[in-house]
Amino acid sequence: MAEHPLIFSAPMIRAILEGRKSVTRRMSKNPDYYTGWKKGDRVWVRETWGIGCRPDPHTGDRDGIEYRADLEGLGENDDLPLYEVITPEHICLGDYASGWKPSIHMPRWASRITLELTADVRQEPLHTMTEPEAKREGVEGGSQDEDGNSLWFRLGFAELWDSMHPDHPWISNPTVSVIEFSRI
Repeated sequence: MAEHPLIFSAPMIRAILEGRKSVTRRMSKNPDYYTGWKKGDRVWVRETWGIGCRPDPHTGDRDGIEYRADLEGLGENDDLPLYEVITPEHICLGDYASGWKPSIHMPRWASRITLELTADVRQEPLHTMTEPEAKREGVEGGSQDEDGNSLWFRLGFAELWDSMHPDHPWISNPTVSVIEFSRI
């Protein structure tokens, strides 16, 4: 079993945590990048993070990690959750400056989400995505048909895709890597 890092945006982190996201589609400058990612491999999620952006109210120490995705939904007086993590012996959180750090700089030990691949990664044209598959991407749905099925998950995903990939918009139907997973 291999482990691979993968960056997710704050809305997609929340969708994973809420159980709404179980697949991601990715562009890669190197089409072979995801080749060889096998069912059973693990993915550790990189996200925007910080070392105790506020001191612990009991000790005054900055002894945990905060995650930017947790900010949405908090009231003005709510505290951002502070997570204790198991760090390697040579790592001292006090050696890190407080404040937010980009997801690309998240070390493995700071990741709070691990995913397991439920299928080998496959390549396919973006437009082959069905409405149920778009729903598994974690996007919000719109109106519904007479059977209660959303008609807008693909549209919502297309809008999200275009906002993230202006050089490879939905309309161009690029070939993407499809990564299916479950949270462990």
